[in-house]
Amino acid sequence: MTLTDIAQRHDEWIAIAVYLGAPSGFEEDIVQDLYMKLHTIQEREGDLNRLTYNGQLNTAYIFTALGNMVTSLHRKSKEKPLDDVSFSFDASIQNDYENAFKTLLNAVEKQLEEQHWYDRKLLKVYLEEGHSIRSLARATNISAKSIFITLKNVREKIKNNCEEEYQQYKEEKRKTQGERIRGYRGENYGSDWD
Repeated sequence: MTLTDIAQRHDEWIAIAVYLGAPSGFEEDIVQDLYMKLHTIQEREGDLNRLTYNGQLNTAYIFTALGNMVTSLHRKSKEKPLDDVSFSFDASIQNDYENAFKTLLNAVEKQLEEQHWYDRKLLKVYLEEGHSIRSLARATNISAKSIFITLKNVREKIKNNCEEEYQQYKEEKRKTQGERIRGYRGENYGSDWD
């Protein structure tokens, strides 16, 4: 088996690359990279006999190699070189975002302090010590259902009473992310930040 024999099925390799998700216009490059890889194997081993099975070309090897190359190309296309990035970042937007986060955090802490001591203690143990509801029930001899309902009610109260601060935080976060997206020179990376 020689590289020329494999190249005779060039159109088939192109079709496989397209089937595997090669970006439009890159399928020819991917197949050429495959040929270079096969050429390296041929130079190292003297022939391409390891690509044969019962005297026939093992297309599974070609399929796998093309799949790996397409995956690698997709992975590389998602990488953004940091040295080519110029940020025009507005510091006031970042400060608004940090202030909104601090306001939300303070509102949650205030709501937590207003809860009944039992609810506050149960939530603190659950969150800070990392217990599951079941392990907390075993350790305290309180039913898991009671713990679940208590935690659910406390979270709902905090969520309802801090809704305005949370919406403000989300808005500032969206503004900050939008500013970061615009910071890239001429590129739109919006989908990566959502």
